[in-house]
Amino acid sequence: MRSISQLEQMRGVDIRAVDIASLVDISAIRLDMDAPARQRAWQLMELLGNPYTFRVGDMKVKTVFSTGGKTLHEAVKAYLSSVRA
Repeated sequence: MRSISQLEQMRGVDIRAVDIASLVDISAIRLDMDAPARQRAWQLMELLGNPYTFRVGDMKVKTVFSTGGKTLHEAVKAYLSSVRA
């Protein structure tokens, strides 16, 4: 489990300075869709390493959340629910 300070540090990463080869390609991740959403969210965070930065193919992605918006947990849960086969 990551601490708040670790997550803050991950959130502060400048995506422009990150080597794309070091990012996990989220399109290659396969989760156990029979597992509860909370378990899938933890699995996704473990596989990504940094939940704020990843790639989709050749595109770098950095997630940013506005104050008062969805939490990372809510956003990941919504995403996992939308891709359930």
